[in-house]
Amino acid sequence: LRARYHRSRDRICAGLERLGFGVHVPQGTYFVLADHSVFGFETDRAFCMHLAEHARVAAIPPSVFYSRPEDGHALVRFAFCKTDETIDEALSRMAVLSRR
Repeated sequence: LRARYHRSRDRICAGLERLGFGVHVPQGTYFVLADHSVFGFETDRAFCMHLAEHARVAAIPPSVFYSRPEDGHALVRFAFCKTDETIDEALSRMAVLSRR
């Protein structure tokens, strides 16, 4: 189980970095936080809506977890408790993102 966790975590983190995200590698959760600011969206909610509409990938806007929501506006949260095929498909779909 531990090897599966590390493989999935490393797979999504490497893919997100290739796409231009700043990645915060987790040590014990099935979620990864990534900085989306390179793509030019003002908030995490705006970025997540764009991602869902244009790449058909669901992500979590983490500002809802902050006592000061603005502290989370540059971040996006992805779950990686998925199959390798699902992670690869999501990363492939996110290739439509372009830096603004």
